[in-house]
Amino acid sequence: MLQLIKRRWILTALCLFCVLLIFLGWSVRPDMEPSPRTEPVVEPIMDEPSESTIRPQSTTQAPSRSPDECEIPTQWLMPVDNTAAESAEARFERVAAFAESRFSSSRNPDKLVFYALLAEQNGEALSRFMEEIDAGSRSPYLVWKAVNRCLSRNGSAFACPRAQWIDLQKQLDGDNSEVWMRLAGLRFAQSDDAAGMAALQRAANATRTEDYFARDLGVIVNGAEASGEVNRYEAARLALSLSASVLPAYEYHSYACLDPGITDAYRVQLCKQYAANVRSRPTSAIVANTARSIEIFALKAAGDIAQVEALEEEILEESRIAVRDIPLEQARELLERLNPELLYQYLADFATYGEQDAQARRALRLDEAGLEAFQARCRSELDAYRAATP
Repeated sequence: MLQLIKRRWILTALCLFCVLLIFLGWSVRPDMEPSPRTEPVVEPIMDEPSESTIRPQSTTQAPSRSPDECEIPTQWLMPVDNTAAESAEARFERVAAFAESRFSSSRNPDKLVFYALLAEQNGEALSRFMEEIDAGSRSPYLVWKAVNRCLSRNGSAFACPRAQWIDLQKQLDGDNSEVWMRLAGLRFAQSDDAAGMAALQRAANATRTEDYFARDLGVIVNGAEASGEVNRYEAARLALSLSASVLPAYEYHSYACLDPGITDAYRVQLCKQYAANVRSRPTSAIVANTARSIEIFALKAAGDIAQVEALEEEILEESRIAVRDIPLEQARELLERLNPELLYQYLADFATYGEQDAQARRALRLDEAGLEAFQARCRSELDAYRAATP
């Protein structure tokens, strides 16, 4: 039964998240103005002075060309032959080679994480993390990534000082709910219920929620651009796809708050408190969806069927909107290819407001930039191009 619950939770959270990453268009109603998130200072990833947070180069929101003058640049379309596909793959391989040659020995946490995200062998990244932490690094971001690697399925094949890193993480990032929720799940999975409850209390009362997903985006974008091998649009798309492939081990949340065997009313209350706090904060979609699954579980345990049905209907409606808006999202993505600054503005909003509100702002911004006229004009040209291409 536990496996079934876990599969249902993972499927619910990841399905919506995957739709987001493919089409960049999870529509969210901007019913209220979000509270901006305070981001830690990020060290520059390039050698010259620069902020590694994502910032659009221009504040202009209009597309680079008028919808009435729409032309489809063939190099921005999905590859239609093996040569184009191999060219893109080769460029990204050169990005990885650049990261290894320039950043594998770096003491800068962002540069080192960029190298680790592109490293083919998980053991190489873990070894570098271990060396840097042993040398005295106290970057919460670096330690978070080290623990992620250590707890991943691939990381479990390598010897890493997991207990030492977790203790260090508690010291450096002790106000972060995700640090404590992951630790709670780990302890419950080990049948150490006392330690699990202590960690769950800290998760429920933590003052901030950070999974460093937005920082991953900034690190990858700036590192890819620094390589000179990809354009701004490709760098942003690489960031979205690559960061999704190294998500934290969210299954530990299920051990803490999604186990059908939970009968302790206080534990249920802590899970509900954690979920409510996380959902009120700007964060990534997968964290928000995980918290919503936990809230549904806690409400079911408390017998609040009306709220459970309301949240389940919310999930179904978001799924319907995502499927309905697939053609619209294809047009939005094409508009962003023509003007990558629109995509960069979305990434900047992600870091400030969280993923869901950033998606709402993105949809409004693209619509204001002439999306409907652009879509109507370009669809026939795009269809004609694909029909004429062998």
